[in-house]
Amino acid sequence: LEVMGNKAEDAIRKVLADYSRTADKKQDHKGREKFIRTLLLTLSRSLPGVNIVIQNTAASQHQTFQGMASCKEIEYPAGGVKYRVWVFCGPGKLIRYGDGGVLNWVFAGSYEENGNVVLFGEKEKAQYEKWWRDVIPPGMDPWEHYAQHGRDEGRGWPSAANKIEYLRLYPGVRKAGVCAYEHYVHTAGSKGGPGHWPLDSYSLDTLSVGEPLLQATLTFLQFSSVSCWVHPAARGTLFLWSELKPVTQEGPMQT
Repeated sequence: LEVMGNKAEDAIRKVLADYSRTADKKQDHKGREKFIRTLLLTLSRSLPGVNIVIQNTAASQHQTFQGMASCKEIEYPAGGVKYRVWVFCGPGKLIRYGDGGVLNWVFAGSYEENGNVVLFGEKEKAQYEKWWRDVIPPGMDPWEHYAQHGRDEGRGWPSAANKIEYLRLYPGVRKAGVCAYEHYVHTAGSKGGPGHWPLDSYSLDTLSVGEPLLQATLTFLQFSSVSCWVHPAARGTLFLWSELKPVTQEGPMQT
């Protein structure tokens, strides 16, 4: 968790520093959009497999993010606008109020969008439930089971970040085109060998804001995930949309 948070802050500082030195920074919409897209791309490359949300603090939203890792409020280098950057690895739900596109929200991660509602981690919840259904009580939410029992029992959460790390640790699995989580489940009994899931690098904390915050949305960019803690009184966050398929340096990967 601390490592992920540090990487996120390093990436943010780099973009702010680089952008502050450029001569083309502008307060207009085009300049802000370029800045936000650059920030999202930099964060996604630094934190592959992590959910990232950047929200304009002047936009309204309601959200619940689980598996928090980091949250930071920043100011657009040209001034006048503030954004909140969220990073998390677990499931989440975001309800956006209003519009504004990239100027209000950009995001990267594992998500499904339905109108103004964005659900994160539904694929991971289904995958966890599929492989551990014999121990999950009927009707219990997969993340709830993982947080209360699964993690302590050594049942890894199938986040994109963990899948990427697993394939890095076991390149033979990637070359064989085998689903990372399926391989883990089938070989987890081999102590010290392939099949041991990477240590979950995020907390079990949940960020839940009951009143409309500010508009936000998450985008899935090459498996990115980041977590953020935000006080219920926080006033907003901006997100950028980006739809990239998960890949590794050696090509497509099975997740």
